[in-house]
Amino acid sequence: MLGILDPKRARLPTREQDPETGLFLSALPALRNPVSRSYYDRQRAQGKHHNQALTTLARRRCDILYAMLRDGTIYQPPRAPAA
Repeated sequence: MLGILDPKRARLPTREQDPETGLFLSALPALRNPVSRSYYDRQRAQGKHHNQALTTLARRRCDILYAMLRDGTIYQPPRAPAA
């Protein structure tokens, strides 16, 4: 049956549908953001392993997302202090 998807085969495994997995995976590209990178580096300096530091970064991003939804605002990255 060409062109017809089997709904059982089109599903993602349950683990990949988990919101925690999505937050964790979103923390990886966030490391390119200087603010996120500095937070990650601080966690690593405290002795956390890579996955632990990524998990704390994902949690921080979740807290920011919650605050945006709660307050009805958009994300405004912190500005660098004037020299």
